[in-house]
Amino acid sequence: MLQIILAYLVIFYQLSAAFPTSFGQYNLVAEESDDETTRYFIVGDWSGLPVLPFDTPSEVAIADAMGKLGVKLNTTFQLALGDNFYYYDVRANTFEHVFSATSLQTSWHVLAGNHDHRGNVSTEIEYGKKSK
Repeated sequence: MLQIILAYLVIFYQLSAAFPTSFGQYNLVAEESDDETTRYFIVGDWSGLPVLPFDTPSEVAIADAMGKLGVKLNTTFQLALGDNFYYYDVRANTFEHVFSATSLQTSWHVLAGNHDHRGNVSTEIEYGKKSK
């Protein structure tokens, strides 16, 4: 049953990225950064998978957009608001592989979500100490 639900969720995320609707979309106007403005990303549950291959086209698209916008806005850090590594804690370098843009190689401040708590949150905390 869990596998079927997971499959539906993956399909939903894939379709929502491939066929966006006007419901819930926002027109983002990115202004060039200045020295007086602190700019950062807030992201949560960025559409990864808890099983191989871990990353999804949606997650890669999110990371790509963040990387490009991060250059334009000169972001200084990221806030990750949960469901960062899903059920099995930090076991692979998928995160570095996907969020690899130079503009994202700044501090990541991470809050554990409900899926993170099913794994080992202490490994996520340790991971945060070494990862930018």
